[in-house]
Amino acid sequence: MDVRPKLIELLECTQHEEEAFVAQLTAQERERVGKVNDWSAKDLIGHLAGWKLRMADQMAALSRGENKRDVEDIDAENALIWSEYCDRSWEDVVQASSLGHRGLIDGLQAMLVNDLHDADRFESQKGQPLWRSVAGNGCTHPMMHLAEAHLKRGQAARAKAMMESLSEGLAQLDASPRWVGVVRYNLACYLALAGETNRAVEILGDALRLHPGLIEWSRQDTDLTSLHGLPGYERLYAS
Repeated sequence: MDVRPKLIELLECTQHEEEAFVAQLTAQERERVGKVNDWSAKDLIGHLAGWKLRMADQMAALSRGENKRDVEDIDAENALIWSEYCDRSWEDVVQASSLGHRGLIDGLQAMLVNDLHDADRFESQKGQPLWRSVAGNGCTHPMMHLAEAHLKRGQAARAKAMMESLSEGLAQLDASPRWVGVVRYNLACYLALAGETNRAVEILGDALRLHPGLIEWSRQDTDLTSLHGLPGYERLYAS
C-alpha cells in the first residue's frame, strides 16, 4: 500500500488545525515575547516550523543519496530552534511553518514508494520506515503541542477531539501491532497529561499489549507520571 495519499491528508488536517489555532490568537498573544523555557505563541509555531523544515531537509538529502546529521540531544536541538526563530517577526515564523508543511508534502511526492516504506533503506532511520518519521514530525508532534496549547486556553474538548481523530487517522496508515501500539501510546500520553487518567491507563494497556517493546520506556516516561500509583496502572506491570 502506498501510504502517501492518507499521510498527506493527515498532514493537511494538521496544518489546518495549526492555522485554526493561530487564527484565534489575540494581538497580545501574538506579540508576547517568550523565553527558551517559557514559550510564547510565536515560539510554539517556530518550534513546529523548525522540526518540519528539518524533516523536509532530511528527505531531500536522502533523495540525493546524502545523510543528514542525527539529532543526539533533543533538548539542545529545541533550544537551537528557539534561537533561530525568537527574533523573527510573527509573519516570518508563520510563513516558515507553512513552508515546512509544504516541504513535507513535496518530499513525500518526490520520493519512491519503496524508499518510504523499506525499513532498511536508510541507515539513519535505524530500522524505521521513513514515512513514520514524516508522520511524527508533521502530524503527531505538532498535534501534541497544539492540543496542549488548547488545554491551556480551557479548550479541553477540542484538544481531545483533535488527538482522538489523529490517532484514528494514524492507525489507518499501518495495521501492524507495532505501529498501532505506538499510536495508542501517544494518545495515552496525551490523556495522562490532560488529566483523563482512567482512560489513559486503558489506552496504555492496549499500547503495551500491541507493542511490548514500549514497556521499559513507559516506566520512565514523564508524560505518564500522573498515572503512577493508580491500581490499573500498577497492574499493567504486575507480571
